[in-house]
Amino acid sequence: FYFADPALELTFYNSSGIPMEFAVTSIYDPQSSGGVTITGGGLDAIPTIEAASQPGEVAQTFHRIDNENMDPDLSDLLSDGPFELTYTAEATTNPDGFMQNWVLDTSTVTMEARVILPLHGYANNYVFADTIPSDLSEDLDLSIDSAGTLSTDDIEQVTFRIIADNGLPIDARVQVYFLDGNMMKIDSLFDVAELQHVIQAGYVNHTLEESDPQHGKVLSPTRAITDIVVDADRLQNLMDNNVMNIVIRAMGNTSGSQNESVIKFFPEYTLDIQLSAKIETNIDLSE
Repeated sequence: FYFADPALELTFYNSSGIPMEFAVTSIYDPQSSGGVTITGGGLDAIPTIEAASQPGEVAQTFHRIDNENMDPDLSDLLSDGPFELTYTAEATTNPDGFMQNWVLDTSTVTMEARVILPLHGYANNYVFADTIPSDLSEDLDLSIDSAGTLSTDDIEQVTFRIIADNGLPIDARVQVYFLDGNMMKIDSLFDVAELQHVIQAGYVNHTLEESDPQHGKVLSPTRAITDIVVDADRLQNLMDNNVMNIVIRAMGNTSGSQNESVIKFFPEYTLDIQLSAKIETNIDLSE
């Protein structure tokens, strides 16, 4: 993932009568292999932490660190996907020189750090999955043993259809797995190991300038239809093993990610995936 416009917001709360200078000398990811460390810039510009004007009050001091005031910037630091950020810092009381102070036994100075990660950037090879409870025999209206009901012996093949209406700025390759009641895999929809490209990204015009309000935004959704044929033998295997769950697994990229084109996510975006089946039979009407 690459976040194009992240921010780190710091809020200081001081319930003492002592102003302080808080100096952050560096921020880094302790588990990073890339070794990105940010220093200077917005870290040097943290304002003096104001003192409370009188006992019982709490003074708040706010500071924002983002790509505009850092180099290397926060985007570089976050590109490795850190699980935590570590900072080195020191604090000095009365940074402007001698003055009258007061402090209570209940006085505290605390800092709240909030990382802001707008869904504005690009991503490669991210994975998501969803599980759909499904009794396949019941959903296909099949019964192997009941007399007078369509059985697998009457079926030549089943065509599964995936319909993906995609309003997200993502392309995705998909595989569908059939699981039994114990969540053990019986078979997969595609008879190859690789995930298949069945979701096409919503249309994004990557030629627009950054100042354009439509820059990086999906302008229209796309529909992709994929048909997969399952023959009678594979279907019989699914029926014999009592499929109870279907897992849809997808690996995707944001639109234009190969060129590091930035996209934006909005709450109104939707991705609707439908899975249906068409049964082809061979029935002797004379019986």
